[in-house]
Amino acid sequence: MPKDHCPYLYCDTEIPNRRPGCLVFCDDCRGAVLICPHCGCTNRLWAEYCRACGRNDLNRHKALRNYRPEYFSNQKEDDHLDYC
Repeated sequence: MPKDHCPYLYCDTEIPNRRPGCLVFCDDCRGAVLICPHCGCTNRLWAEYCRACGRNDLNRHKALRNYRPEYFSNQKEDDHLDYC
């Protein structure tokens, strides 16, 4: 399975707009997808290791803390926060 596609079984949807270290959702299966901050590969949210580069520091907690749903996109961002 390509590293830019959904990592969940039975879903092979391409994940567009992948930013390393961010949390996104698959448009097809709605699974939470964590983008590896090192290689940009898509991973399941609770993965311990990246499925492409094998690193185990996926920064899941930072991605969850910085997740910003689409309905907040019109609000002003705080300067000190780095939203995905």
